[in-house]
Amino acid sequence: MITADDIRRSGATSLPEVLRLAPGVQVSAISNNKWSVTIRGFSGRFSNKLLVLVDGRSIYSPLFSGVQWEYNDLPLENVERIEVIRGPGGSLWGANAVNGVINITTRSAHDTQGGLLSGGLGTEQRAFGTARYGWALDDQSSLQLYAKAKDVDPSRTLAGATGPDDWQSQLGGFRMDRTLESGHFMLQGSLYDSRPGDEVTATTLTGTTQLLRTGNAASGGHLLARWEHTDANGKLHALQGYLEHSALEVSGAGKEDRDTLNLEYQQQLRLGESHEIVWGLGYLLSRDVIPATATTVFTPASRTIDLPSVFVQDEITLVPERWFLTLGSRFEHNDFSGFEIQPNLRLLFTPDRNDSLWAAVSRAVRTPSRGEADSLAALGMQGPLVVRAVGNPEMDAEKLAALDLGWRRQWSPKVSSDLAGFFYRYNDLRASLLSPNFFVLPPTLDLLTTNAIEADVFGLELSVDWRVRADWHLQAHYAWIKLDPDALDPTRYLPLNFPDETPTQQFSLLSSLDLTAKLRWDVWLRHTSKLKVSGITRSYDIPAYTALDMGLAWKPVDSLEISLVGQNLLDPSHMEFIDQQIPATPVEIERGVYLKLAWMF
Repeated sequence: MITADDIRRSGATSLPEVLRLAPGVQVSAISNNKWSVTIRGFSGRFSNKLLVLVDGRSIYSPLFSGVQWEYNDLPLENVERIEVIRGPGGSLWGANAVNGVINITTRSAHDTQGGLLSGGLGTEQRAFGTARYGWALDDQSSLQLYAKAKDVDPSRTLAGATGPDDWQSQLGGFRMDRTLESGHFMLQGSLYDSRPGDEVTATTLTGTTQLLRTGNAASGGHLLARWEHTDANGKLHALQGYLEHSALEVSGAGKEDRDTLNLEYQQQLRLGESHEIVWGLGYLLSRDVIPATATTVFTPASRTIDLPSVFVQDEITLVPERWFLTLGSRFEHNDFSGFEIQPNLRLLFTPDRNDSLWAAVSRAVRTPSRGEADSLAALGMQGPLVVRAVGNPEMDAEKLAALDLGWRRQWSPKVSSDLAGFFYRYNDLRASLLSPNFFVLPPTLDLLTTNAIEADVFGLELSVDWRVRADWHLQAHYAWIKLDPDALDPTRYLPLNFPDETPTQQFSLLSSLDLTAKLRWDVWLRHTSKLKVSGITRSYDIPAYTALDMGLAWKPVDSLEISLVGQNLLDPSHMEFIDQQIPATPVEIERGVYLKLAWMF
């Protein structure tokens, strides 16, 4: 669990940076406006096995399968907590919650009364600011209004020139909370406009290539309502629905307009002393429009998909205060791979109040994306051949069979640890079947998307939390992971590179020290092992790097905080990742410093 205080003290300025705080989460900056964020392997800009929710609203894109973080730039001051579930979550959350789930909860309007002005200036974060105001409408209801804007400086290319990755974004929204006699009602909405810069080598389907320095653009908004009620029998009922519209333009690839409707109902009840049951129904309806461009064609150009689902889970007390068994599964039907079942069995043993040991076996699936099923896209040139990605409407879902083990221990009132191990077996992973065609003009090398790879993934994760003193807190994380795919015939399939695209080892140490009642000092040290990241026509060896962030914050009065934060202080710049799917110019992440003021009134 990442708390609001963890976020504030980390010095992070974006959600991906915050997620570095969690063990087992691999975060790499592709540029100053794009990230690779994944859990337990398969790194990439569109990490397709990680489901991300904001107040129950999925921000996972069905276009490419993954999260485009540059279009989901939430005000960090509004985040109450971030729950990071490492491992399969398909039995509760459904398809695409394969390697993990990130569940972001924002602050209630009841808890944000009064005003907040926060902003700053820096070398990389050129200018940024958040404004929020909340007030009580009556004894039961509160309203919160907020807005955020930022302007991010470009980094630098490998040749030392100014990078293309500047970023301007604006976001505004509201949240209303009402306390009911036996429940709660929440209504929220937002509008956003994000313009991250980019530079891509764009190849048309007819074989012409040019370097385009341009900006991606995304705009849209959502409206979400949630009602919770506990009836006279103690049953908890929850009903949630949201509408969302997004308009996206990806440089060199095309455009997409999407409208989404999602409805969910859940009920939680107890049966006797031993069973706590939660079950629910869900329905997702999503329609897109993707016009053809010189580089990409979707067939059909518009598609409407629906996803009905039902889930049930029973937490069973086998021996009070000692043995607990959880059984559950989600059942759903999607338009690409059909009917899917995602079961979960989890056993928890608490031999004493200081120790918890658990084991789980699970099945999870990732359904094909719109791009994998329906697109034809030029990726680049291989000599005289136009390299094209060819979608496959017969694509099946990727499947995971998982074994998870864990041990949590409270060594003393000040020291606790969490050790997790896992072994995952993947089937029907996505691969590219080589299909050259020399009898067309221009000749092509088609990469047909198909299911062909099996892989084993195993690893260990350790975190230690130490409250050294009342004013000093240390948090340390270490993760080790190994990806082992089965061999494929290189004459028939594109060579596999994904085992090297996830760091084998990661380490993080965060020190939070209150020097005085008004002065705090936070130091964050991180190490990431080397990578080899490959695209369609290029490959990069990325050396291991160690990063150091440091922040000093002063509160002259309780309502005002002034902080000075330095990021990536150990070297002038370093490379962390490249975009494998879109041929964007690679850049290095630079050292940065910013000054921030936060005033509450």
